[in-house]
Amino acid sequence: MSKIEPKRNRGRPRGRLDPALVRRLAGAGLTTEEIAMVCQVSKSTLLRRAKPALERGRARLNVSLRRAQLRAARRGCTRALVALGRAMLGQRDRVEATHYGGTLRVVE
Repeated sequence: MSKIEPKRNRGRPRGRLDPALVRRLAGAGLTTEEIAMVCQVSKSTLLRRAKPALERGRARLNVSLRRAQLRAARRGCTRALVALGRAMLGQRDRVEATHYGGTLRVVE
């Protein structure tokens, strides 16, 4: 009887990808390319194997940025108030100009 040989691994060995590390790096504001470089995988591999961790990290970053903006707005920072008004309330600047005796209204 012949002995059955075990299946040989083919191709490049699978790299280790730590979701906790990906989440921390995304939460620190690194780009997808930068995270892939740190993890020593390609961008497509990172997106395929760690997309939920990327999304969670970026969501946490957005939450912390929003909190910092709100703190600044509460302290009276007008720029933070304007940014929050645009982002959360849909407020926009309105620009008016007079053209040939009529009024042209441009809304950004």
